Amino acid sequence: MTLVTVLMPVYNVAPWLPETISSILNQTFTDFDFLIINDGSTDNSGEIINSFNDPRIRYIKNSRNLGYIECLNFGLKSITSKYIVRMDADDISMPDRLAKQVAYMEAHPEVVVCGGSRINLFEESTRKPQLIKAVTDTNRLFIQSIFNTSIHHPSAIIRTSVVKENQLEYKERFYYAEDKEFWLKLSQFGLLANVSDPVLYYRIHSKQVTFLFLETQRANSTTITQEFFNRNGICIPGRSLKALRKICYEESCTSLSELREVEELIFFILEKALATGLAYSNELEIELKKRMVTIVSRSSRVGFEMFAFVYKSKLISLMQMGPSTYLKIGARYFYKGNNPLPKGIRI
Repeated sequence: MTLVTVLMPVYNVAPWLPETISSILNQTFTDFDFLIINDGSTDNSGEIINSFNDPRIRYIKNSRNLGYIECLNFGLKSITSKYIVRMDADDISMPDRLAKQVAYMEAHPEVVVCGGSRINLFEESTRKPQLIKAVTDTNRLFIQSIFNTSIHHPSAIIRTSVVKENQLEYKERFYYAEDKEFWLKLSQFGLLANVSDPVLYYRIHSKQVTFLFLETQRANSTTITQEFFNRNGICIPGRSLKALRKICYEESCTSLSELREVEELIFFILEKALATGLAYSNELEIELKKRMVTIVSRSSRVGFEMFAFVYKSKLISLMQMGPSTYLKIGARYFYKGNNPLPKGIRI
């Protein structure tokens, strides 16, 4: 039996598929199987997969499109190797990705899932590739994963035994945020981790989930956060979901009342976390205060009233607001209404 199985669903990704498959087959680490599930593609993805003659490939073709999560759950149930490595069919793994991640998991038996840094490739833009460094401190990683996942799904290697022993699976009702919920379930049985080195090139293009289903993704993700807190004795009511979403995604507020709702929810979470003995409550406080600073900095539309709010707040200070926030508030005040902004000023 091989040590690793790479799990990759495929659906209509022919333009990127040859490079993706090659990046796995050319790994420096060779003790793996490659489970490719063609989920009813209507382009020539099947022909591309069949063009690779490698005994490590196990190819399954669905007669119709069953969906991404059903393909992933089939993989979780059928794979018996020690580790499951996730891969998306439009990304590119670094040549030493498997070697680095397997070595890390072997050296850290307490880790249940491990991701890594990535390099963003902007397919429809002239932007240069961008290194996105992964969070490697395990405490901070766990806290950040409560709000929005800090383990990039196609960068993950998962300890199969934990999945099997606890009968874990991806949930259909959390489509487009299913990985966040899955990592939080895994965190009940061990540590989350990331390696610091980039493990893949991540393609950014207009056909991605983030572009096509952003609202659904964020709504489902916010519900995951709410349910996590509820399970841990911090019961967040439905009326606070809008404020919780702003915390999860550090979204701007457009009014003073919205800012107050966010601040009140943060105080509520911190108070209950302390009372219930939630793990890493100190790290949680640090993270929530940082998120509040970001939310305020993005909320220039509130106007000058925001200064009074920040002055009275016990979460942040005026010194933490960046210069750009002051400039945006001033620009909105002096150039409000139909008066055009000077060239070069964007608010």
